[in-house]
Amino acid sequence: MLRSIITNFSARLIGAIMNFFMLLLTTHALGKEVRGEISIIQLSINIVHLISDIVGGPGLVYLVPRTKLSVLYITGWLWALFSCAGIGVILMQGGWMPEAYSTEVLIASFLLSLNSINMNILLGQQRIKEYNILLYVQNGLMFVTMATSIFILKHEHAVPYLDACYAAYGITFLSGLILVLRRKHEPKLTENRSVFMVLFANGFFTQIATLTHQLSIRQSYYHLETAMHDNKASVGIFSTAISLGEAILLFSASVAAILMSRVSNETGDEISRRRTLRLSKFSVAVTLPAVLMFVLLPAEFYTWLLGKDFSGVHSTFRTLAPGIMLVSFGTVFGHYFSGSGKHYMNFFSGICALSITLMLVHTFIHLYGTDGAGWSASLSYGGLSVFIFTMFVITGRKYNGELKELLPNRSDLDFIKRILNRKGEK
Repeated sequence: MLRSIITNFSARLIGAIMNFFMLLLTTHALGKEVRGEISIIQLSINIVHLISDIVGGPGLVYLVPRTKLSVLYITGWLWALFSCAGIGVILMQGGWMPEAYSTEVLIASFLLSLNSINMNILLGQQRIKEYNILLYVQNGLMFVTMATSIFILKHEHAVPYLDACYAAYGITFLSGLILVLRRKHEPKLTENRSVFMVLFANGFFTQIATLTHQLSIRQSYYHLETAMHDNKASVGIFSTAISLGEAILLFSASVAAILMSRVSNETGDEISRRRTLRLSKFSVAVTLPAVLMFVLLPAEFYTWLLGKDFSGVHSTFRTLAPGIMLVSFGTVFGHYFSGSGKHYMNFFSGICALSITLMLVHTFIHLYGTDGAGWSASLSYGGLSVFIFTMFVITGRKYNGELKELLPNRSDLDFIKRILNRKGEK
């Protein structure tokens, strides 16, 4: 398992490096206004994709060992088509999608949805190596295509980002389809319920939970656009700080993804719970040094790195730091519930986080600007993490003494040694 975490983290790390270079492309070559515009487009794509992932997303991981691939593909593709068409129209009519790029957003969302189906099937089959290869391909194509669009094709505004989405999601989808279909799949476990109902029930709670997070960010964008005199520029500052936080959380995401895959294929809940506690502790330990480094770096470093227009990123990131730490802890428990089929837990934690955002974001942004958006996000992340951990504790009351796994112990040293030696955990 440790080898899987390290290799998945390596793939995500390279992806983060590519995304970071893309961030530098937008900050240096396009400016903070275009950076804000791209952030809004990216969020629109994610919202459409999240609805599609109700059926074609992480809920597949639970069902892959339990049903035929043909059923999963047909169900997932039809829902992706329905979601991108139906939800896209709703977003356009409601003015929640950039009108100038509405068609492009829907195309990118559909390609991303199809790609997601392949990725989650590979994860459900515990084919971590192939999963990581697709991550390499997708992130590499995003960067290369965007750079080509900016410097060679001379495209402007948000067009380079959309070009990158077409190339990365489209080619990765075709590559993933080949990888999945080339290996024979035989379900080892059983599931007596309707496939669509299981996918929808599990996926609905999972994706709505993630959607609440996206809506929290969208609320921040909305209030920054309306309350700040430089509107999209403020969105650019805040979204850049968010991107730095997401880069730091890469290891937590890797731990959580591998844990979900392992839990979905296990029958011993006590073992899964103890593994979850250990990994949550390890996730925090790895995240903390990175957060401290970015907090302690001087503001001049951010200006040098991102450009003179992004001097406010340093202050905003510092307000996000507490939330980043809490998310590194809570996300592991959220994926434990996803892997065990209890997706509704993530739904309730997401509602908790969105409620905190709705109560605080307007006042905080009016008082403190982009820093206020950061404080609101940190409190929202904290509420989510506290809630999901509390649910973990309540659902495990029959397991005496398991919370002792959160305390430092000798086995932690052996755990770290196995990582440094790159040996798998059996």
